[in-house]
Amino acid sequence: MSSKPRGYFFMINNVEFVNNIFDPRKGSLVDEENLHELFREFGYIVESHRNQGLEDMKRKIREFAQRREHSLYDSCVVAIMSHGNMGSSKQDSVIIAANGQYLEIEWVLEQFTNENAPSLQARPKIFFFQTCRGDGQDFGVKLTSGRIKKDGSSSSVLRSMSDMLIGYSTLPGFSSNRDIHLGTWYIQAICEVFMEHACDTDVEDMLKLVDQKLATLTAEDGSLQTSSYENRGFRKLYFNPGLFDPPSGYA
Repeated sequence: MSSKPRGYFFMINNVEFVNNIFDPRKGSLVDEENLHELFREFGYIVESHRNQGLEDMKRKIREFAQRREHSLYDSCVVAIMSHGNMGSSKQDSVIIAANGQYLEIEWVLEQFTNENAPSLQARPKIFFFQTCRGDGQDFGVKLTSGRIKKDGSSSSVLRSMSDMLIGYSTLPGFSSNRDIHLGTWYIQAICEVFMEHACDTDVEDMLKLVDQKLATLTAEDGSLQTSSYENRGFRKLYFNPGLFDPPSGYA
């Protein structure tokens, strides 16, 4: 990327919850520190908020998405870490605010549409959601014979939602794993993979490497974890400044 700084890295990390309605997310401060270090190294302005109730979360996210200064930079990255659950259907997911109320992940993404966030139009927007998406656990299946083991037209009108790459720590309906000393599996994997491969690998391919790393991990109870991501009109993006075209043509 060519801008200096490259953009904002915006984080909300809910660690503790009002009246202990949910267990503290021990280890998440390690994730916070590691992400801060990673994105500072990548040249981002780091902004983080901790233990936010629902209305504070919504206000801060909305204000960040509408920030005019985004037009000065090439991209933005958003990370939200908290407890979470399924929404109204298995495919919907919610983030649990520090006061126990639910915030739909889709609401967060809608704040960054080309209509709601005009300063981010045609700019790559990357999201990381480190939350459970249900309480299901994956204990794997026995390998059966023959199966592989797994450890253009142009237009001046922008689509409503584009240039988004959305990373999820787990699949819909499943929980995420967190080490109380080392942090969550997903954020650990992101930091390790991105630090090693950002010099020559685009972001979407790095998310594939993140899941490959998760595939090698097994919790004490035998459960596994599979990450996922969505590409909503997102093109190839490298954090390495020598491998990046301007936002208007970052394919």
